[in-house]
Amino acid sequence: LRVPRHWISGFPEAPFIIKQAGGSFAEGLRGPWRTYAPEDPSQQLRNGEFYEELIAGSIIKVWAYGATPICIERREPPLIVGDGVRTVIELVERQFEVRRLGRQRLFEARKPALQLLLEFQGVDWTFVLPEGGPLCLDFIYGSPLYSNDDTGNNNLLGSIATTPLQREIDLAWPRLHEMLPPQWQRGTLYSVDGILDERGQLHWLEMNCNPMLPPDAYGLVLDDVFFGPPNPTLSAPPRT
Repeated sequence: LRVPRHWISGFPEAPFIIKQAGGSFAEGLRGPWRTYAPEDPSQQLRNGEFYEELIAGSIIKVWAYGATPICIERREPPLIVGDGVRTVIELVERQFEVRRLGRQRLFEARKPALQLLLEFQGVDWTFVLPEGGPLCLDFIYGSPLYSNDDTGNNNLLGSIATTPLQREIDLAWPRLHEMLPPQWQRGTLYSVDGILDERGQLHWLEMNCNPMLPPDAYGLVLDDVFFGPPNPTLSAPPRT
């Protein structure tokens, strides 16, 4: 399976980020940086961390139930386009309404981490972006710049049936499913994240025991729980 290059010792040989070996929701993620600077303490690995090559592109998240992919979601990175007049922060506030109640706290908490991404692209919050110049503002799935107002169904399953993206998922999924422990290969809801680069190649990142349930999963999961063969892996753990 195609994955970004990564390093657990030595130094990274490409633009990179630092990630934790365990966990999710981008917790502990740092960077990006273009080159490794051994004198920079923020670039030193801590316990349980590794360097990962930064892959630019669209975020792909595939949910599956057992061996069956049930939802494919694609998120484009949040971008702004310069007008030659407004600063980066002014464009962000205008386009993403980050001062709106409920979003301001999340944005302010994420803002220090986004500073590195701006520096990676040679700008800061006060930089006046040239007219027509696009700028990437974030690269994580849970970015506060994504709108929570969209209540539509974003499942691409079925609409990408003959595309290279679907073919890559079809080729990879039997191997991804086999990575589950045997006792969890049926009746388990999980997701796998990836990045679709500018050449249309999918780079797999990580597998999650994902607590979110896409709307299209309810029918399949409930049918299996109530009408499928007995499956002890679906039973809730006893309360203690």
